[in-house]
Amino acid sequence: MTELGFYDVDSSGLSNDHTVGIFRSDTGIAVVSAVVSASTTTKTLDGSVGQTYFKSVDATTLSAGVAYVIVSNYFGVDQVAYSIVRFRP
Repeated sequence: MTELGFYDVDSSGLSNDHTVGIFRSDTGIAVVSAVVSASTTTKTLDGSVGQTYFKSVDATTLSAGVAYVIVSNYFGVDQVAYSIVRFRP
Protein backbone atom coordinates (compact mmCIF):
# COMPACT_ATOMS: atom_id res chain seq x y z
CA MET A 1 0.00 0.00 0.00
CA THR A 2 1.33 3.44 -0.86
CA GLU A 3 -1.54 5.78 0.04
CA LEU A 4 -4.13 6.39 2.74
CA GLY A 5 -7.33 8.29 2.05
CA PHE A 6 -10.19 10.18 3.64
CA TYR A 7 -13.68 10.14 2.12
CA ASP A 8 -15.62 13.38 1.61
CA VAL A 9 -19.28 12.41 1.20
CA ASP A 10 -20.52 15.68 -0.29
CA SER A 11 -17.48 16.45 -2.50
CA SER A 12 -17.20 19.94 -1.02
CA GLY A 13 -13.53 19.58 -0.14
CA LEU A 14 -12.07 19.07 3.31
CA SER A 15 -12.38 21.87 5.86
CA ASN A 16 -10.04 20.20 8.36
CA ASP A 17 -6.96 17.97 8.33
CA HIS A 18 -7.69 14.32 9.17
CA THR A 19 -5.29 11.71 10.53
CA VAL A 20 -5.80 8.26 9.02
CA GLY A 21 -4.09 5.09 10.22
CA ILE A 22 -4.03 1.32 10.04
CA PHE A 23 -3.48 -0.51 13.31
CA ARG A 24 -2.96 -4.16 14.22
CA SER A 25 -6.08 -5.43 15.99
CA ASP A 26 -4.15 -7.68 18.37
CA THR A 27 -1.64 -5.10 19.65
CA GLY A 28 -3.13 -1.70 18.80
CA ILE A 29 0.21 -0.71 17.28
CA ALA A 30 0.07 1.63 14.30
CA VAL A 31 1.38 0.07 11.09
CA VAL A 32 1.08 3.21 8.98
CA SER A 33 -0.55 6.63 9.34
CA ALA A 34 -0.77 9.96 7.55
CA VAL A 35 -2.46 13.32 7.75
CA VAL A 36 -4.78 14.02 4.84
CA SER A 37 -4.59 17.79 4.66
CA ALA A 38 -7.54 20.08 4.02
CA SER A 39 -5.40 21.61 1.29
CA THR A 40 -5.11 18.25 -0.52
CA THR A 41 -6.20 18.76 -4.10
CA THR A 42 -3.90 16.53 -6.09
CA LYS A 43 -5.14 12.97 -6.04
CA THR A 44 -8.83 12.27 -5.70
CA LEU A 45 -10.94 9.29 -6.57
CA ASP A 46 -14.41 10.19 -7.76
CA GLY A 47 -17.10 7.90 -6.45
CA SER A 48 -20.77 7.65 -7.24
CA VAL A 49 -21.19 9.96 -4.26
CA GLY A 50 -18.37 12.02 -2.79
CA GLN A 51 -14.63 11.98 -3.31
CA THR A 52 -11.67 10.40 -1.57
CA TYR A 53 -8.56 12.47 -0.94
CA PHE A 54 -5.27 10.59 -0.66
CA LYS A 55 -1.91 11.11 1.03
CA SER A 56 1.17 9.16 -0.07
CA VAL A 57 2.90 7.03 2.58
CA ASP A 58 6.03 4.89 2.58
CA ALA A 59 5.30 1.56 0.88
CA THR A 60 3.72 -0.69 3.51
CA THR A 61 2.92 -4.39 3.26
CA LEU A 62 0.17 -5.87 5.41
CA SER A 63 0.71 -9.44 6.54
CA ALA A 64 -1.72 -12.16 5.50
CA GLY A 65 -3.77 -13.60 8.36
CA VAL A 66 -3.28 -10.58 10.65
CA ALA A 67 -6.35 -8.51 11.55
CA TYR A 68 -6.14 -4.74 11.11
CA VAL A 69 -8.37 -1.76 11.91
CA ILE A 70 -8.57 1.41 9.80
CA VAL A 71 -9.05 4.53 11.92
CA SER A 72 -9.43 8.23 11.16
CA ASN A 73 -10.24 11.26 13.23
CA TYR A 74 -13.30 13.32 12.46
CA PHE A 75 -14.13 16.75 13.75
CA GLY A 76 -15.38 20.05 12.44
CA VAL A 77 -17.79 20.55 9.59
CA ASP A 78 -16.59 17.93 7.09
CA GLN A 79 -19.41 15.54 6.22
CA VAL A 80 -18.25 11.94 6.09
CA ALA A 81 -19.74 8.51 5.81
CA TYR A 82 -18.05 6.05 8.12
CA SER A 83 -18.16 2.57 9.47
CA ILE A 84 -16.12 0.33 11.70
CA VAL A 85 -13.69 -1.52 9.48
CA ARG A 86 -11.81 -4.64 10.49
CA PHE A 87 -10.11 -6.70 7.83
CA ARG A 88 -7.56 -9.37 7.08
CA PRO A 89 -5.47 -9.08 3.90
